[in-house]
Amino acid sequence: TTMSKPSVLIIGGGVFGTSTAYHLVERGFDQVTVVDRFEPPSRDSAATDLNKVIRADYPNPLYAKLGLETLGVWKDPRSLFKGLYKETGWVMGGHEATNGWLENAKDLARRTNRPGVEYLTAEQMRQKWPALSGEFPGWTNLYSPQAGWVSLLLIEP
Repeated sequence: TTMSKPSVLIIGGGVFGTSTAYHLVERGFDQVTVVDRFEPPSRDSAATDLNKVIRADYPNPLYAKLGLETLGVWKDPRSLFKGLYKETGWVMGGHEATNGWLENAKDLARRTNRPGVEYLTAEQMRQKWPALSGEFPGWTNLYSPQAGWVSLLLIEP
């Protein structure tokens, strides 16, 4: 007698939810259900638009690991996606309600030896990016150089 695998319910039909469902089915799960409050493509999904930020800056070690793996694929010159990724770095600005998230992401970057992840003052941000003119009162700004964006809108010349 073969042992059946449990049924799985995934809440959220964005990239993580549908990718998880796909990989579970590939591993032999035959009762996988994905639900989302919106029709596909979900308006809540980070994958709904055409431009993506690719990063590894998360306070969750699994998300950070997946982000690093993803960066490797986007940057690989042999990849199907070669030339679509632009490494620009990124800044996550927050206020006191999100400072714990920022500190945990910074700490994980330190523990995994990812250099350059640091807090920037408003003045440091204006020096780095002169187009920024705001004062950013009360903001905490976490910068990471190992991040960028992907545009999935291909325009033929």
